[in-house]
Amino acid sequence: MLRKYKLWILVAVSGLLTGCSSTVDCDVVCYHTLGESMGETVRVVPQDSELTDSPEFAVFAAQFKEQLSKVGYTVGDAGASDLIFAIRYGTDESLEEAKRPPKCFTRYRYLYEDYGSPYYRGLECYDGQIESPSLYVHVLALNVYRQTEPGDPGEVIYQGIANSISMNGNIGPTMPYLMAAILDGFPGESGEVRNVVVDRKAVKK
Repeated sequence: MLRKYKLWILVAVSGLLTGCSSTVDCDVVCYHTLGESMGETVRVVPQDSELTDSPEFAVFAAQFKEQLSKVGYTVGDAGASDLIFAIRYGTDESLEEAKRPPKCFTRYRYLYEDYGSPYYRGLECYDGQIESPSLYVHVLALNVYRQTEPGDPGEVIYQGIANSISMNGNIGPTMPYLMAAILDGFPGESGEVRNVVVDRKAVKK
């Protein structure tokens, strides 16, 4: 589900290079049949069961639970729950190459074999291709299931994804903002692609 948003990256890179911003831009899209929060009890789990005992996931799950409680859900740790929030996250590195025409210039070379002259006016060129800094697309994917009975996740009623660009390859600092973006106006309009601008000061990490 990870993708390279090349055009978006080229537009955003200028803003990233000007220094730290007070906001974080995220793109969010979701598809769902989920209504607004009615105070349901929810449980946060990884989509990849191998991460269940991961210390990293434990940190992200705690952050997500805190934000879920702010949008009206009752967070539980174990046992029966009305809804299961299953998250997956990852990073896609995208090194963009900015190309420009080759640079050419003239110079005199002291070579007798060049047309019999000790001074030959020649044309020399070098490749104009340059590389931009490495950029990273951090992604948070969320599936929500309505649990019908213990041990059975039930039907999926929400699928959403949020992504944001960073010059830091570590997803940790960006995760709270991805969570805030995907929960902004949750669950949101199904099928709509939204740009969510998250205020760094408003999100407690």
